[in-house]
Amino acid sequence: MIPPAQPTPLLAALEQLGPREHLCSICENQQEHFAVAIPFIRIGLDRGEKCIYIADNGRLGDVREALQAEGIDVDSATESKALALATNEQTYLKRGSFDLEWTFSFWKEATELAMSEGFTALRATGETEWVLRGDPGLEHWIEYECRLTHALSETNCLSLCQYNRRLFPPDLILEVLRTHPIVVYGATTCRNFYHVPQDEFLRSDQTARKVDRLLNSIREHERVESALREKQNELRRTQEILVDDISQRNRAEEELRRCETHLAEGQRLSHTGSWTWNVSSGEVFWSREALRILAFDSEKTNPNYSTFLQTVHPDDRLLVEQTVATAIHHRRDWELDYRIVLPDLSIKYVHAVGHPMVNEDADLLECIGTVMDVTVQHQGRAALEKALEEIKKLKDQLNRENLARREEIDQLSMFEEIVGSSPALQAVLSRVARVAPADSTVLIVGEDGHWKRTRRPCHP
Repeated sequence: MIPPAQPTPLLAALEQLGPREHLCSICENQQEHFAVAIPFIRIGLDRGEKCIYIADNGRLGDVREALQAEGIDVDSATESKALALATNEQTYLKRGSFDLEWTFSFWKEATELAMSEGFTALRATGETEWVLRGDPGLEHWIEYECRLTHALSETNCLSLCQYNRRLFPPDLILEVLRTHPIVVYGATTCRNFYHVPQDEFLRSDQTARKVDRLLNSIREHERVESALREKQNELRRTQEILVDDISQRNRAEEELRRCETHLAEGQRLSHTGSWTWNVSSGEVFWSREALRILAFDSEKTNPNYSTFLQTVHPDDRLLVEQTVATAIHHRRDWELDYRIVLPDLSIKYVHAVGHPMVNEDADLLECIGTVMDVTVQHQGRAALEKALEEIKKLKDQLNRENLARREEIDQLSMFEEIVGSSPALQAVLSRVARVAPADSTVLIVGEDGHWKRTRRPCHP
């Protein structure tokens, strides 16, 4: 089994190619040739294609070692006929010279044989340094390259021709570029803008055709440049819009963070938290202050509605459940006070408000609301009620004491009335009135020998 190759841009581009393609690789050395040719062969073997590698005389050993070094089991591949290693003398020069028409027939028959053997296509690559030796018939080599593009388009075969730029003269490399629709140079694989179709390349009026092609190229180049400039302008405008959008978004995010900070601070100061409850899932979003009020640790748990109910005081839990259920059923707001039990078993008093959110069909979407810690207010109210009760008790006690004092005073006054109305005292007062008829203070000696003072109006 062939191990998978590491993905590279070159490999990705070669994988896009299929039968009926004609391409060349322009390299600087043998290492660069192998960097293209071996992935080319590997892809064919992976796809179930029959692969042929044509090497210069004396170089088959180097090719075998290079294939083996890249993880290709050459012996197994050749035994199954999936891979064939040959020389130029066994192929192009099999008849002792380069025969143009025979070579086309060779590739056609090789493709048909591969298909008959059960392979999906024929894939071939060949080294070309031997072309420089000038064997008979090689004066037609460039014509062969030109016509091969059309020949391959009619067969289930694709071919990669390897050219060493350091060995071939520039004019020949130029002709190679003009006769291959696809060029691989280094790690780049691209459609060849300078490829000349067969019907133009082989015509006698090459110069005029070249002028037409150059003029068309100039016009096409300007069209491409114009389109490129327009795209650049569009990109520039888009960039400006994006920069502005990003700036606006940053400002909005900063404003949102500021508002969230103010909201959190306002909730902290007022001891009021907010929440959003997805009734269908039971999931609840709690504000930071709400989590603090309910003594939830957001890093350890994500409290849902059931978790919240466990914090409600057992004596208040049924009230909370019934109030919320009724409000949701009737799609109306609710408001209630209840107690919660903290982890340390202390009691906290809270005031909660809820509001159901519904769509236009009155379907419940979620509930939102607030929870306020009113423990301090409750404690203050309880203290005030206690103080008022004590004041009432003191007032009642004072009233009772006042009544008792008044009764005592009244009793004293009644004693004087009783004493003043006795027959003996009336006789004395009668004598006094005769002497000095007026209101006066009189000292009277009682029967017990004590003096008593009374102020009484004395009349004759």
